[in-house]
Amino acid sequence: MRIAAYFFLVLGVIYLGSAIDFQIQGSALEPGGKIPEHILTPGNQSDDFHNAIIYYWVRSLSFFIIGLILLFVHKALEKSDPLSPDFGDGGTDDKPEAGDEQK
Repeated sequence: MRIAAYFFLVLGVIYLGSAIDFQIQGSALEPGGKIPEHILTPGNQSDDFHNAIIYYWVRSLSFFIIGLILLFVHKALEKSDPLSPDFGDGGTDDKPEAGDEQK
């Protein structure tokens, strides 16, 4: 599950970079994967451009948030696994502290 979490995080970052690039350039590809790529600009079809930019931002943030959720779930499962070193109360050792010497 950790691999899937990192995959979604990396994919979210890549899509976020793409959305930032479209925002800076002022032109975006029409979402939907149509074969003849239709380039949208704010001058013509401003509603379509605005909707495309929102689509790219939501897509990138969705992948990133899914990756974070998977990572948190994986960490929670690691803490509940009895064979994991993080089992129990955060993985603290049962060693006595420096002032707690047994007599």
